[in-house]
Amino acid sequence: MNLTMDNSHFIAPTLRRPVRRWQAGFSLVEMVVALAVVGIIAGVAVPAYQSLRARMNLSGATNTLMSHLKQARHLAVSESRSVAVAIDSGSYTFDPYGSKKRVVDMNSFGGTIALSTTGSLTGGVTFSSRGTVKAGSITLSDGTRCRKLTLNVIGRVYEATPPSPCP
Repeated sequence: MNLTMDNSHFIAPTLRRPVRRWQAGFSLVEMVVALAVVGIIAGVAVPAYQSLRARMNLSGATNTLMSHLKQARHLAVSESRSVAVAIDSGSYTFDPYGSKKRVVDMNSFGGTIALSTTGSLTGGVTFSSRGTVKAGSITLSDGTRCRKLTLNVIGRVYEATPPSPCP
């Protein structure tokens, strides 16, 4: 067997990379299309997020007021004294004459939330030492939506209706 040693079958390695027809990256058209899609998604998402945030602010204010009313009733029964929650249009004061006085501003919930009372609750709620109260309701409104808390004569606080547009 005779092997020849010619270099015709040997290809010398090169240090250069092979030339490609395409380069990595984005074209201007692809970038414009991507920005248009992002713009459309943002145009739909931002108003929906603002509406969600307004609903959550009203819900947080409602839940906080409801828990303070329940706490006032519990405090009245446990300490055998009257406990009041004074209500203004933009804030309320928990136990204004007692040692646990706390003022809650409705603007702290991220929006302009107004409070209004109906029935015999004008000016606020006073729980007796037995936990009873005059019946009525408190409406929280952010201008577009309302939530209504109802108090019955035995002092139970509950949300009367699901959130709805204001009348």
